Amino acid sequence: MRKKIVVVAVVQDEQGRFLLTRHPRWNGLSLPMNSVDSRNDVSGFEAIRAVEEDLGCPLPDASAHELEFLVHAGHSPTADVVTSYDFHLYEVYDPWISTQRSLDNLDSKPQFLSLNEILVREDVAWGTKALIEEFTSCSKVVVPIIARPGPQGTEVLLVQNAFWNFEFLPSRRCRSDAPHDQVVKTILRDDLGFLGDIQLGTTIEDFHMEVSSKYQIAHTHHLNFYQVTLVGDSDEELDPTLANVSQTDALNRKLKGLGKKYRWVRMDHLNANHANESPLAEQVVQSIRRLAPSLQVSEPEVSIVASVALVHRAVGSERCFLARFDENKRLTYLGGPVAPGETSEACLKRHLFEQLGVDSATLETDDSAQVTCHSYIRVHGEPGRLTRLQLTAFPVTLSATAIHQTYQARSGFRWLSAKEVRNGVTDNGPAIDPILQELLFDENLIPPAPNINPIRYLD
Repeated sequence: MRKKIVVVAVVQDEQGRFLLTRHPRWNGLSLPMNSVDSRNDVSGFEAIRAVEEDLGCPLPDASAHELEFLVHAGHSPTADVVTSYDFHLYEVYDPWISTQRSLDNLDSKPQFLSLNEILVREDVAWGTKALIEEFTSCSKVVVPIIARPGPQGTEVLLVQNAFWNFEFLPSRRCRSDAPHDQVVKTILRDDLGFLGDIQLGTTIEDFHMEVSSKYQIAHTHHLNFYQVTLVGDSDEELDPTLANVSQTDALNRKLKGLGKKYRWVRMDHLNANHANESPLAEQVVQSIRRLAPSLQVSEPEVSIVASVALVHRAVGSERCFLARFDENKRLTYLGGPVAPGETSEACLKRHLFEQLGVDSATLETDDSAQVTCHSYIRVHGEPGRLTRLQLTAFPVTLSATAIHQTYQARSGFRWLSAKEVRNGVTDNGPAIDPILQELLFDENLIPPAPNINPIRYLD
């Protein structure tokens, strides 16, 4: 049988209607598409080119990402033989193509048509009807599940992503023949900014059928769940649990620094909060409950209770934060562990006297300032052990005398900029303790990084 490889562009307007153009080879209206010589030529760039050629105008701001791979056989009006078509579907987005009004003045006379209009109109090519009907009636969805130990039990990661249009598990529709490990890596790259290595653990499959709110027809979701362990790109030999904790902590700080919307939710609190918005979310929660036993992670071996001083001062329009060097030449917070029988306030004053050489008389405290408590699970100490850190953070304002002392003792202290804290390293080299980073993020003292708009990938 004759075989053709075709790149198809799926463009929708604000109402969810599909862009169709007059295609002479198909003898009717069709989705924009171009045939290519081999699968090596299949790309988002080719999908954009198909739209540009059919509209007769350039689209410099267009972007595309892969949607689906479908195979259909039918009569080719050009070759007059039955042909097997490999259709590679890409969603093409351009801010200019949003309404019919944008296209009215084009000589090519493109149209936006609803699903029902496409299926009943006789001037729509058979290939487009078959593609639209299959594409809108079934989909394969990959759902990576990232778990970590939390202060009160195992937690899973939720993010804001385009698939759900609300905060839920990272997920993506994928083409039928896509390798799922590559799909998982793409989800982590696009939605979380994670570029390190991963391991896929326990998996389950499930199916869910519902009437699509977008297309108003019965739609089947083939759900594929994967337990994901983040192992990063480090050569350091760590127990898998410890490696995952180290990487999820690093991911946590990166998401905070980028200002991305996410949260960790306890496994026993993962419920159908979003079921009113999507019956599929309810099905996903039920499926994950079947995975729950394998998602449980180790409990911490050690517990540390400490008091922390958050010291900052204004430098122009920005704030700088005071940090001290620890025994590993890393910049960390002021403060330290609480001794048995010691109050948090007494602990803080003791550590500030030991570290800064200042007593309470040189501190300018604000009685109305909020004292906050934070709990973290970390790989801590040498050798690394899973540790629960319970930190009480006190906002502290140093007097002019105390600030002068920090400048005199430059070898022991450093003022950090917000940019350095986000990067996790100072401009001249020394690393910053991740716990100090986390605290400043959680206290909302560090603004999100600029230019955090997500990137739309072309392949």
